[in-house]
Amino acid sequence: SSGGSWSSSWMGDSQQQQSHLLLPTGWSNDGWDIHEQYKTHLHNLRHDIVQLIEQTDRDLLPKCLRLAFHDCIDGCNGCIDMTVLDNRGLDEPVELLFPLVQKYQHVFSRSDVWAYCAVVATDLAVVDDDNRPHDLQFHMHYIGRKDCLDDVDEKGFGGPTVEMYTNHMTTHEMIEFFDERFGLTSYETVVLMGVHSAAVAHRENVGFGNRNREDGWIDHA
Repeated sequence: SSGGSWSSSWMGDSQQQQSHLLLPTGWSNDGWDIHEQYKTHLHNLRHDIVQLIEQTDRDLLPKCLRLAFHDCIDGCNGCIDMTVLDNRGLDEPVELLFPLVQKYQHVFSRSDVWAYCAVVATDLAVVDDDNRPHDLQFHMHYIGRKDCLDDVDEKGFGGPTVEMYTNHMTTHEMIEFFDERFGLTSYETVVLMGVHSAAVAHRENVGFGNRNREDGWIDHA
């Protein structure tokens, strides 16, 4: 098939899913963007995400990257536990993406929408027009992520408490963490850490630092 390989059909976890709609899911080597049953939905979702990011003056761009990564620390399941210190600030992208989650719930899971927001945000992060590859667009290679159902609301707040990597890890401990959780090499881990430069660190959202003190922070950078 032109869409690559995929697993069994999926109707989603929401009771509001259309039960008659059976779509192939799983991994597609070529990306689901070119697959007949998904390309229109993904095109429309991409348009909506781009519009949403631009409406927030691109403030949503790094938040989508952060949301998808934190969601995937323990399985890409569309749940964010806001009681975890390192998740502070993620309520913003969750709230902003919720209307799109509702709009496309007959096709995509909540975690799929979050993941695709990160894919689109990565496209938009390349702003150097002179060196930007022509028609740059990362593809959606996996569809069918399962949203967690226990102790979580319809927006995705709640779910199991996930152990995050800590700011007190040594370099070797951090490399080991990303190897165990994601199979990343040390090179890929450095790249992932570098993605943090796409955003601005806000004192209230960072899980470490000089709390209630001004030293160590550069204001209005």
